[in-house]
Amino acid sequence: NALISRWFKRRLGLALGLSAFGIGMAGVLLPPLIAAILPRMGWRLIWQSGGVLVAALVVPLVLLVVRDRPTEQDGTYYLSGESGGHGPHGGRSGPGGLNWREVARRRNFWLLVAIYVPMLALQGGCAQNLGPFTVNHGLSQQTAGTLLSVISLSHVVAQLGLGLLADRFGTRLPFFGLALLTAVGAVVLAFGSGLPTLIVGCALEIGRAHV
Repeated sequence: NALISRWFKRRLGLALGLSAFGIGMAGVLLPPLIAAILPRMGWRLIWQSGGVLVAALVVPLVLLVVRDRPTEQDGTYYLSGESGGHGPHGGRSGPGGLNWREVARRRNFWLLVAIYVPMLALQGGCAQNLGPFTVNHGLSQQTAGTLLSVISLSHVVAQLGLGLLADRFGTRLPFFGLALLTAVGAVVLAFGSGLPTLIVGCALEIGRAHV
């Protein structure tokens, strides 16, 4: 997120939403696949294969492609909508630049922590316990993979939607909606029964989306 914020000024919310798309889609596609092959391959071989893939593909791509911030050669039109000039993304520190000590002294930072961490914990607790949760409801392990995909798919959709809403209305309204939907989803999962109800509850668990 820090890298994206240095590269984009216009439509920053949408850019952050798109940056989370790959993570979300991995969460949609991988859980059913892993649930299907887990009995045959075992969790150790699955983790080892994932580690090899990251080391052989992801790390070289990061080293070759990722740059900390744009340079003058990249231009600034897509950053500010203007054809030239230097902004806070062009290599100089912006007027609002803060170090971590200054951030830690600000009340708004701790308010965000107090609001966002419980939402993240709520969504994470639901996602990480879907296996025993579905078994307790008389459903299979493959169903747990499907429900995890539902959570990740709703995260992808919410991430893009929240980014667009933040660009248009600011962050207060999207943040309120994010907290409300996550809380409602947890209530549905806590007191609901039956696969359709559980799907609805998982679809509302979007607490790890970013605003």
